[in-house]
Amino acid sequence: MLNIITTKPKKFNVRELAYDAFRSSALLGVDDTYTNTRSSKYFIVSNSLNGLNIANAVFRDYFKSDEYTEARSKKIHIIDLDEHDYDFAAIKFCIEKTYKSVSSLSQMQRYTKLIEAGELKPKNGIPFVPAVLEVFHDNAEVDFFKFQEVRKEYVVRISLVKNGKVFKKIKCNIGHFTLIAGSKPYDYERVESTPKKATRPALFHPCFEVDGVEFLAVFNEQNKHYKTLVDMVGY
Repeated sequence: MLNIITTKPKKFNVRELAYDAFRSSALLGVDDTYTNTRSSKYFIVSNSLNGLNIANAVFRDYFKSDEYTEARSKKIHIIDLDEHDYDFAAIKFCIEKTYKSVSSLSQMQRYTKLIEAGELKPKNGIPFVPAVLEVFHDNAEVDFFKFQEVRKEYVVRISLVKNGKVFKKIKCNIGHFTLIAGSKPYDYERVESTPKKATRPALFHPCFEVDGVEFLAVFNEQNKHYKTLVDMVGY
């Protein structure tokens, strides 16, 4: 009887590759760069085309792997602007604040217990509605609040200009590593944005911070039982 031995495909350490690519291809003090080592994000805008070959060499095996080709979202972007006939590039690096619902039961339990214990103070200065807080202490369940964690998305937008007109736009999330290189002049801008005031949740609900993570606690009005109790206490 034959014993069939199967080997698992090599698993790449993409974060480590991203760091290696940045360290070897960035011209510090010359290129426009952004790094966030905690989130393993590395970004380069360069007029030198040498970095393209260097970065591609670092990721050569990874680009050939099933791990890369089957990935639903790409975390590595190497963009050669000279593939296009352009005169000028406008490049905007945007750090956008978003709110993501917490789905982990253990995390919801943790946030619920911290609020119940009164150990947290809202960093945005917005307290709980007194009636909501009173009912919560009598019904400290994980579904009393809907928790939303504040996340940051790192997005780059490129507009290529020819004869004074934008003819191509490129947009991507920078993932772990993004290199943009082209020999033509470019304008680079880095901005941080937040949702418009009319729809910004942090303007209406308490925002707390635990272990460097900000989160909102939004009263679950869809629960009719809790809503009725709050309305009764409010009157």
